[in-house]
Amino acid sequence: MTVEATLDNTLGATFIGIVISTILFGITVLQSYLYFADGSAGDPIFLKIFVAVMLAIDAFHVALLCHLYYYYTVSNFGNLIALAAAVWSMDIQIGVGVLLSTMVQWFYAWRIYKLSNQKDFISPIAVVRPNGSF
Repeated sequence: MTVEATLDNTLGATFIGIVISTILFGITVLQSYLYFADGSAGDPIFLKIFVAVMLAIDAFHVALLCHLYYYYTVSNFGNLIALAAAVWSMDIQIGVGVLLSTMVQWFYAWRIYKLSNQKDFISPIAVVRPNGSF
């Protein structure tokens, strides 16, 4: 049984994903603001830079998602043939999402390594595993 591509199961699902992603981005902006306003006093400079870079990459990711949806719903409104081809922002946002998740997982592995007094054997596995999963 094949599923026919309709606007409900293509653009509707994309819209729901973008709304959820945008809400989570808003929470990320709030957490970043609170981190820089109150919580970053004792943190090393590389950690502050890491948080700022992650926020910038996440903002770029949300902008790509908005472009993707604008392209299909405004620029190509009513053009069902346009749904068959991927717009450039879709390809880039996939790579940006992979970059974001890899950076976060590497940070988690680094924290495990630091908290275990550099005697942890799981951290190298945690660093290598995300690279193989994409």
